[in-house]
Amino acid sequence: MSLNGVDLNLLVVFNAAMQERHVLRAGQSIGLSPSAVSHAFARLRALFRDDLFTRTSFGMQPTMRAIEIGPIVRDALSSAELAVGRLEFNPKTSERSFHFV
Repeated sequence: MSLNGVDLNLLVVFNAAMQERHVLRAGQSIGLSPSAVSHAFARLRALFRDDLFTRTSFGMQPTMRAIEIGPIVRDALSSAELAVGRLEFNPKTSERSFHFV
């Protein structure tokens, strides 16, 4: 399977759901409405061909597939955050020269 055409933001939603086990709290943790999270879940279910979560009186319980891919998704997001974090500019350690005209 290729990542072309896959919305990687869905992995952020999946990771939040794995951590929170609750639609509202998952959305709040990543700045999305419950409706947006619900739509993302529909897309995630289609992408992974699995329900991923079942609703219970205690919140959302992950399926075996979700439990299996949870650590992989978490590690992928951590790696992406490290890569993006390297773009931060720190003037104390920068060796760049700036010239104003």
